[in-house]
Amino acid sequence: MRVASSTVEYLKRKIVIEYYQKNFIRFEDTVLASGLVSPTYIDNRKIMSHPDLCINVTHLINAYIKKLGLEFDFICGVPMGALPIQFSISILFHYPVIMLRNERKQYATNNLIEGDYKGGEEVLIIEDVITMGTSTLTAIEKLETQGFKVRHVLALFNGEQGAKERLQKRGYFLHEVFTYAEFLHILESNVELTGGEYEAILTRYSWGSVNDIGMK
Repeated sequence: MRVASSTVEYLKRKIVIEYYQKNFIRFEDTVLASGLVSPTYIDNRKIMSHPDLCINVTHLINAYIKKLGLEFDFICGVPMGALPIQFSISILFHYPVIMLRNERKQYATNNLIEGDYKGGEEVLIIEDVITMGTSTLTAIEKLETQGFKVRHVLALFNGEQGAKERLQKRGYFLHEVFTYAEFLHILESNVELTGGEYEAILTRYSWGSVNDIGMK
């Protein structure tokens, strides 16, 4: 069953406002995994401490899974930021999951991937925030070396710094719930920001595309 577009837009607005109210958004220079220094940062890991908000995010992501018609055998979140979303969507909507470790377990089963699987299954990758896609590609490579198939990646936030293009060149499709620009636009349209916060947003907007800032 698909969620009405009005419900999707309501959830988007509600989530953005709650992220701001709960201080999930940092308006200060932050070094990203890509090495870029961003004047704003979304700390999605805090969502695990707020079950109601996590449920709303989960419903929104599931609405996009249905809208896009994505088919898969397992969901796998990129560690660590996507893990709360991974397990929440599994419990609420009964999607099977596998869990990717950052490093292979060094005792007992020596597993790199946890779960009940045979190998060869189709996996939908879930990301919380993606910028250049480096962590995502690393996760995909680990899954593929274990025999899994990956075609689609669904990110809650796309930082628009070249990830879509990088993944596409490798034969993968990136879908997002929010672009970073959309998230910031909803934020400034619904929240009374301080002068410093507004300036940070303007600075982030000025980044433009990955080609504009000379990153590859």
